[in-house]
Amino acid sequence: MTGAADNIRVVKNCSKRIKLKTKQTMEKKNMLKLYTKYLTVKDRFVNDERGQGLVEYALIVALISIAAVLVMPQVGTQVAAAFQRIVTALTPVAG
Repeated sequence: MTGAADNIRVVKNCSKRIKLKTKQTMEKKNMLKLYTKYLTVKDRFVNDERGQGLVEYALIVALISIAAVLVMPQVGTQVAAAFQRIVTALTPVAG
């Protein structure tokens, strides 16, 4: 009887070890999957240059806007002077 009980105990211990090894293997597989996903996401963000073009265009638009704001007052006075000359030139003809 002792031999059978020992055999049962050995089988239970082996099954516990197998379950433990299986659990450790599953944890390792899960960690490997998680690490692989991390590397994929990290590479996607590090190598992604799609937003770079958008930022460059935004900078160009900002520089053009600043230049337009600085130049418009001077151009506006020149355009007003040109229209005033046209009005002055046409006034004797109309009168």
